[in-house]
Amino acid sequence: AGAGLEVERGETQVIIPQEDAGGICVGSIVKFPNGDLVAGTRSAQVRSTDGAKSWSKVNTLFSNYSCNLSDSETVQFVRRDGLSCDAAPPNEKSDLEGFTKSFGWLVRSRDNGLTEELEQIDIHVPEKMKLSAMSHARILELRDGSLLGIDYARWEDDPVVVFESSVSKNGTIYNRDLPKNRIFAFHSTDRGKNWTYLSTVAFDLSRNNRTTLGGFTEPDAVILPNGEVLAFMRSVGGGGIRPLRMSRSNDAGNTWSMPLPVADRGVMPVATVMESGVVVVIYGRPYNWLMFSADDGDTWVGHFQFYHGPKAWDAWNYCAVEEVAPDTLLAVYGNADPNDIKEGEMLGTFFTVKHKG
Repeated sequence: AGAGLEVERGETQVIIPQEDAGGICVGSIVKFPNGDLVAGTRSAQVRSTDGAKSWSKVNTLFSNYSCNLSDSETVQFVRRDGLSCDAAPPNEKSDLEGFTKSFGWLVRSRDNGLTEELEQIDIHVPEKMKLSAMSHARILELRDGSLLGIDYARWEDDPVVVFESSVSKNGTIYNRDLPKNRIFAFHSTDRGKNWTYLSTVAFDLSRNNRTTLGGFTEPDAVILPNGEVLAFMRSVGGGGIRPLRMSRSNDAGNTWSMPLPVADRGVMPVATVMESGVVVVIYGRPYNWLMFSADDGDTWVGHFQFYHGPKAWDAWNYCAVEEVAPDTLLAVYGNADPNDIKEGEMLGTFFTVKHKG
């Protein structure tokens, strides 16, 4: 309890059993416009039509970072690698001076995920920008109906730093080159068919700052009722615990505040805004954590560990959260097999969050 919030932990259920999960469980959850849910790992997905009371197997491309548009269409970027579809063309010269036309994949659904359309889309980025797999690219719908995307990438001229204490699988310590990454925003005015680089959210060109040695990765973002955008990101230090950071934009992603720490750790933050206006962020490593803000991200409370698995980095501590009913969250995460860290099940824990302010 704090800041006018009351948080109560509910039941935990097995959403995907180990025999179906297909390996390490990286948690993901999607809520469609009609309230249906899809939860999944990289290898298995299940759907619920009754508020997470029961689940049935499905096959879908939707996972974390989906966006429900105002007309009830759901859109999401899909990894640029690993898709069984025709090879995309190489990067081309863009019509925009100093830009390259790259590509991505977008999945769309107009019927709450029952059917899907996979679409190759163009992304215009600066020539020296190298896109990642786009597996952490969140889409947000702005007030004017245009779309804002948040992801991370590497710039050609940014320094490559040396991480002196990388550890191999056999325990050998060695030096490893670590490229810098930046968080960036990109924009679409045609419902996601074409995208253009808009701004840099966070970067660090220092060579010896141990807290951001590798820059910033794994972002997520939410849009507040007042139109402001909050972006959360992982600080990459090359091992160890590094702060979770947040940056704010009050001009639709054109400019951003300094990325300041909001938690003492945080890989793969996943954020959502509840109907009550409470902002929720789930994050991890080591272990799984939740934090809350009742004042649009100005202050944060909670920072409590809700799961402690058999291993400190259980299922990489990649988890997700969604409001599945008014004042009710469902956190999904992997529970590793203590006898085989590469295997595990997906769990879901309910939390009731009431804003008394």
